[in-house]
Amino acid sequence: GGADCGGEGGVSQGNSTPLRHWTCNVYGTMLLVDDLTPNVGLHWYFFAEMFAVFRPFWHFVFHALAGAMVGPLAARMPHRPLLGAVVGCITVAMLKPYPSLSDVAQYLALLPLVATQLAGGGL
Repeated sequence: GGADCGGEGGVSQGNSTPLRHWTCNVYGTMLLVDDLTPNVGLHWYFFAEMFAVFRPFWHFVFHALAGAMVGPLAARMPHRPLLGAVVGCITVAMLKPYPSLSDVAQYLALLPLVATQLAGGGL
């Protein structure tokens, strides 16, 4: 697997460094979602059932959705920034192409910080 960031091997080519090769493999895979093996995320199923010509548009939409949630969350909870941050972490964890147990552990660890705000109701 790994994303094609221009070049066959990062070490063998003169214009490519090992750091660039590593960066392309790590972050390029997250952005391009080229591995469609089943996992607990939404991306693999959505992109496996889609025609290849529409993939670039929907890649942009899926990645922009998490960023587009920042404004509405901040507007909805102006006096509760910590709760907004926790909800943002949950949103990012749900929308990641390759989610893992660490994503769930992150927001579950943050939930006790906002337990009193959630118990009070009235978001």
